[in-house]
Amino acid sequence: MKIKELREKSDVELERMLAEFRSKLQDQRFAVAGRRLKRVREMREIKKGIAQILTLQKERDSEKARPPSAEASEGRQHDSVTVQAAE
Repeated sequence: MKIKELREKSDVELERMLAEFRSKLQDQRFAVAGRRLKRVREMREIKKGIAQILTLQKERDSEKARPPSAEASEGRQHDSVTVQAAE
């Protein structure tokens, strides 16, 4: 699933998907241990999906926790400081 599609989902949907992916990953690990797995690449795709969902959740949590003053100063650039090298 693409990240754009994940961004459109609600927090509840992301939680449900995360649980589903984790369950699939566990099943895949048992399949590998039992030598029943045909598509090993599927594990990589599941892990990638889990990582994307966790990243989105962390981004949303940080946006909620951000103080209002931080949003206003986000567009400003900081003054640069010039340091002279000792000769």
